Formats: sequence, structure tokens, C-alpha cells
Amino acid sequence: MNENFSALTTEQVNPATAHIDGCTTLEMVRLINDEDKKVASAIERVLPEIARAVDEIAESFSRGGRLPAT
Repeated sequence: MNENFSALTTEQVNPATAHIDGCTTLEMVRLINDEDKKVASAIERVLPEIARAVDEIAESFSRGGRLPAT
């Protein structure tokens, strides 16, 4: 498994939390919470695609299919 994780968005410096090491604990957990709030919004934007994938997977399973082991 030769992945280039440095190209992933999740592995980039987040400007919103770049100064987290200088924050108080309360400021730190607020920053983390603010970033966590963005997840639900991002998922909401792709719910139709997620539903389509779930339907296709369920249909494949019903025909005896399986998910590939990658």
C-alpha cells in the first residue's frame, strides 16, 4: 500500500486551527468543535450520492454480490 497522504485535503494545514497550540484549553476545544460542525454540512451536500451508493450496494448484495476487499 503506497499512498501519498500528503496530497489529501485532510492532511493539509488548516488555517482555522494553525494557532491551536497557543490557545487556552477552552479556545482549543471550541476550535475543534467549530471544525467538527462542518462535517454534517459537507455530508448533507452529498446525501443523494450516498443514498445512491447504498442502494447500489444493497442491490448487489441481494444478487449475491459482495464488496471488493481492497
